[in-house]
Order: sequence, then C-alpha cells, then structure tokens
Amino acid sequence: EIERKANGSPAVSRSERAFLRGQLESGEWIPLRDLTAGFSGLSDAQARDAYLQSVLVVDWIVSRTKPNERGRMLDLLGEGFSPDQVLRAATGLSVDQVEAAVWAELRSEFPAMGAVRP
Repeated sequence: EIERKANGSPAVSRSERAFLRGQLESGEWIPLRDLTAGFSGLSDAQARDAYLQSVLVVDWIVSRTKPNERGRMLDLLGEGFSPDQVLRAATGLSVDQVEAAVWAELRSEFPAMGAVRP
C-alpha cells in the first residue's frame, strides 16, 4: 500500500475494489467488527481478503481525517479505547456506520456485480 501511494497509485486498485464489491454480493465480506479483533483463525485466503478490506477501510478513514486526528486515533487505541469509541471521536461514526459508508461507496462505484477475483 505504501509503495502504491509513493508511486501515485490508489491504495486499492479498481480491480481490487471490484473484487471487494463482489464480496459484498456473495456474502463473503468479513464484517469490520470481526476484523477489529485481528486476523487470527482466518484461512490464508480469508486473511488476504481481510487485509484488502482493511486497506480499503483505512483508505476511507484517511481520506476523511487529518493527520493529527489519525495520530489521536492511535493514541486512543493505545490507551485502551474501543474501535467504536476511537472511530466516533475521529469521524463521528461507529464501526458499523463506517462499514456501511464504505459499502455505499463500493456500491455506488459498482452498481451491480458478482464476485470476481482480481
């Protein structure tokens, strides 16, 4: 992801976004609330998908927050605040609301489609 940004490319490519949109359609999207606990217990394929979803969500958050707000988010997490509390402080949205906003963005970009591997 960092290498992509350094090259001026998006954090998540269009084909990866299309794949994630397909994950929504097929019911294979891993709920963000589940990912806040980590990737342990996931198969290799699920962990790759979870990582891609995480990059998409982080990119969404980065595009809507300032660097100092993101720094504060890390501080709050380090202090033991829950992901919901941290996201509310930075974006005014809960984990579920952030996920719904990311879904809405994907659905608007790709109005109707099935699962496709990038």
